[in-house]
Amino acid sequence: MAIDYYGLFPCKVRESISDADLLRMEKARNRANAVLEITRKNPQADKSKPESEWTFKTVVLGPDGPQATEMRVADLLAESAPLGSLAANCVNCPSNIRSSDFGCGGTVHYPITALGENWLVSRLPADLNTPAGQLLTRAIADFGYNGAAVDAARGRKEIYETDKPAERKWGGFFSKKTKITSSQIMQMAFLVGNLQPTHAKLIAYFLGFLNDDFSISNNPINRPQPDDDSSIIEMKIFFSVAALAGISNVSVLIDA
Repeated sequence: MAIDYYGLFPCKVRESISDADLLRMEKARNRANAVLEITRKNPQADKSKPESEWTFKTVVLGPDGPQATEMRVADLLAESAPLGSLAANCVNCPSNIRSSDFGCGGTVHYPITALGENWLVSRLPADLNTPAGQLLTRAIADFGYNGAAVDAARGRKEIYETDKPAERKWGGFFSKKTKITSSQIMQMAFLVGNLQPTHAKLIAYFLGFLNDDFSISNNPINRPQPDDDSSIIEMKIFFSVAALAGISNVSVLIDA
């Protein structure tokens, strides 16, 4: 389970294939590679067949309960085969944030860690009276980002590591108190469907990936650091894509 996304920058890849097909083929390739890696390391796995003939089962919860399907690695590799020639278009692409094949997108894997949620709220404006702070509180109020949709899934440890969201508070004894949670920020980023350019720009701005003039922030802390955990790394890449998409006036496709 994961959140997959692409910045919908115009390019030769998108002239050749739909975003839905690109997402489908990347998922097939990633699943094949994951199965191969796990099976190679498993001393109990039957390796008498060629790797392409290895099979695995997927379980999907349907209306009649869990539905198991057996799949072959060979079928996934065949499905994703067109990616090989398409990837040549990603070399030296200015939108290739990850510096890899189809690096204008990526994945935020579940479960999202407690460290990742703490990082999210740590990136919010220190002062809510700043332009970023005022826009943030206005957006939360205007669109009703209460985080309830995220919190409803917190009982599932395969999605969220912690039962409670991270919190950030502003104000004191003699001033208005404001609290914003990581659930509200994740709702705003991941649970509203595809991000339109203005929305992508604002969420990146709230988290410090854009400056007050909406230029890209070159702050080194916006890039993955050696001590970042997996959720922090993946969210840093996501918000970097959102920042570039927002100022380029393109949307961000979200498949959550």
